[in-house]
Amino acid sequence: MLFTKYHNVMLCYLKDSMRDIPIGYFGSHRGKDCVYVHKDGAFHKYVLTSSKGREYQPLIENYQRLNSQYKKYTEMWRRTYKYPPKNYDLESIRRNRAGKFNGEFYRQLQPVNCDDAMHPIEYKGLKLRSKNELMAAQILDELGLEFKYEPMVTLNYGKSVLPDFAVYFPAIDLCILVEVYGMADENNYQQNMTEKIKSYTAAGIWPDRDVVHFILPDSKNFDKDAFVTRLFATAENAIYTEDIIQRS
Repeated sequence: MLFTKYHNVMLCYLKDSMRDIPIGYFGSHRGKDCVYVHKDGAFHKYVLTSSKGREYQPLIENYQRLNSQYKKYTEMWRRTYKYPPKNYDLESIRRNRAGKFNGEFYRQLQPVNCDDAMHPIEYKGLKLRSKNELMAAQILDELGLEFKYEPMVTLNYGKSVLPDFAVYFPAIDLCILVEVYGMADENNYQQNMTEKIKSYTAAGIWPDRDVVHFILPDSKNFDKDAFVTRLFATAENAIYTEDIIQRS
C-alpha cells in the first residue's frame, strides 16, 4: 500500500532519476549479446564484452529497473486516483520533511554483525536472529527499500543501541530505524522491549517519525500488511507539501 503523498513523490523521484541516465535495452546481434543505447537521436549498439558495452550495461540495467518501477507506480496511480500526480520539487520536499535522520546518517551507519544469536538464520550474507527478522528483511527487499541490519546507533547521551534495521527512503532523503519485537507476550522480553523504547524516546528519537516499533502479539504472528503500512505511513507523515511549489 502506498499513501498519496509518498506515491506522488515517488513518481517525481523516479522520473527525475531517469532523466540523467541513458535510455536503452538489451538484445543480440549475430549471436552476440549487445546493449542498445539511445543518444544523438538514434540507438547505438555495443557488444557487452566491449569497453563501451561494459560501461553502458549497468547504466541501462538501472534505467530498466527505474522505468519498471515508474510504470508500476504510474499504473497504480491511474487505477487509484481520478487526477494526475503533482510535479513536486524534490529538493523542497527533502528540506521541509520531518524526521531526524537523512541519507548522510544512513551511509555512515556500520552494521555490527553480531555472532551471538543462538540459532542464526542466514539471508543474503546476513545472520538474522529470528524468523520475524527474516520476514521483515524479505519484505524490505520486495519493496525495493535499501536497509542495513543491526547498525550501531549512538544516542545523544552516549548509550548505543542496535536497531534491527535502518531503512532508507531516497525519494525524501529519510532514514528510519525499525525494531521488530517478536515475543511481546513474554514478561522478560516485554520488560526489555519497554526499556529499549524508553531509550529511544529519551534520545529524542520519536516513534512513527524516526523509529518504527513493530510489536507482534507473539513470535508466530507476523502481519505483513501491517508492517508495510507502518513503514509507508511513517514516510507519508514525514512529507509536507502544503507550501511546496510545483515545477512547471
